[in-house]
Amino acid sequence: MKHLKKITMILFFAFLWVSCNELIIDESYNGKSIQLSKRSVLTLRLAGNPTTGYGWNIDSAGLVELVGEPDYKPSSDMIGAGGTYTFRFRLIDKGESKLTMSYRRKWEETAEPAKKFEITIVSD
Repeated sequence: MKHLKKITMILFFAFLWVSCNELIIDESYNGKSIQLSKRSVLTLRLAGNPTTGYGWNIDSAGLVELVGEPDYKPSSDMIGAGGTYTFRFRLIDKGESKLTMSYRRKWEETAEPAKKFEITIVSD
């Protein structure tokens, strides 16, 4: 009976691990390719500072869609401190496409973004 309970717990946690893989990436992946599998969650962390008026915008999502709203956490309690935006995406299709984002002020839509982020997503 004890062994059956252990085996059941191991199988349960193995199922959880397999059913929802999370890939966490940051700005160091800019310009690179990533591989996502079915039921994958992509977590993207990008530096930013909303007190400057700048924010990250999704220009093209391709094979993924945003899950919920982006999260922002300041790096300190100081007023005006920068921090990290966290975006969570889920895979919605197979193939290859780009996720592109730009760091800009919303009222300066025609100006070049201060930063760009782009990755190629491959899924089979």
